[in-house]
Amino acid sequence: HVLPPQPPVVTVDACPDLQELRAKAALQCGNPEGRFYAECMEDVVTTCNLDDWVIDATVAEDDFNKIDEDVIIPEDPDADIVDSPSPSPVSPAGNSCGCDEYRNGASASDAVTCRKNQQEQGLWKCMPPSAGDDLCPGDHTRCVQTDLCDRSK
Repeated sequence: HVLPPQPPVVTVDACPDLQELRAKAALQCGNPEGRFYAECMEDVVTTCNLDDWVIDATVAEDDFNKIDEDVIIPEDPDADIVDSPSPSPVSPAGNSCGCDEYRNGASASDAVTCRKNQQEQGLWKCMPPSAGDDLCPGDHTRCVQTDLCDRSK
């Protein structure tokens, strides 16, 4: 998004209808609590140019609203943020990972694997959990193969 060029500051003499312009700006610069309202008002009054700054404020507010729509708000925004890694999601019991490719020593016969959350080149890629803490990386889902249990006992 490109801002309009900064025109020179005008004096009251160059903008005789300043009060009327200010009143129009107050109505057209958007929501008074909006992020760009005060800046729009200041730009209009400083430059004696209503249209360019109203358009700029509207486009900027729309851009930020689109960004806001993409933000995921946690269910409990007051929850403490912890620096320790959170456990990976676990697939439902008895549900196979559906791995197309195994890496880093993982195999279809492993009781626990970590499947990447997004396919790579159309394939579900799986790996073993970390040897140190038995956790999956953050971009993988922990998959427990319950159908591998010995049911003959």
